[in-house]
Amino acid sequence: MESRFGQFVTACVFSLSLVKGVSAATYVVDPDQSFVTATTQAWVSAPYLDLITREPTGMVEWTVQDVEHRFALSGVLEVSRTPAMYTPNAARIQIDRDGLISEAPAGVGFSLPSNFLQYGFELSYGSGPCFGFNFDSPPDFSWSCTGSVQFGYGGASEGALNHGVLTLSGYQASGFGGFPFAVILPEGEQPEPLGNAYEPFYSYELRAVSAVPEMPSLFMMLAGVPFVGVLVRRKSLAAQAKVDQLAG
Repeated sequence: MESRFGQFVTACVFSLSLVKGVSAATYVVDPDQSFVTATTQAWVSAPYLDLITREPTGMVEWTVQDVEHRFALSGVLEVSRTPAMYTPNAARIQIDRDGLISEAPAGVGFSLPSNFLQYGFELSYGSGPCFGFNFDSPPDFSWSCTGSVQFGYGGASEGALNHGVLTLSGYQASGFGGFPFAVILPEGEQPEPLGNAYEPFYSYELRAVSAVPEMPSLFMMLAGVPFVGVLVRRKSLAAQAKVDQLAG
């Protein structure tokens, strides 16, 4: 019967053979380094002073200021890579976001882009109509693209996919938010409530690590298997020798 150690080696080799043929991998999101940032607006008050004497006037200056909110990201991402045919060291990266967990309220409107272009280790994404249009075109291919983006709308992201670590950062805007302004009112009066709506803009940071070690890491793990086996064998022989000594 095959020993447990032999079964372990067989399982490692079988797993290695599977990884070599995999075009997609699971990445675990680090919630300590992954988050969405959004803002709301709030009134901040201060006594209004005379411009010359700097003495209180009995009036209050109310100023609108942005209040930043941060929401954690966690869960898993399924990342697949399709190598380019004509462009060396380039690929299309597809991200399945079904396993991504965001604590951001629906009003923030957060959505992680699902398609990136990869050149070397670097990733990029843009919401413009011509983004990626001529990606990996044949050498004799001619192309043209025209389009426009409404000012104040759109987004972009960048990052890297390097040795099993995925890092992304970006932003998305869906309009113009409120602008800072101030009103001066008598003491005891308050301005109209601003509400709790989030500004139509958010940014995000994301870091995720592959759930399966990359090939160099697997080879190092397998390289240590014989050493583990020697240790297990020595420990077993030492234990048997001790039993024989006690029996003698």
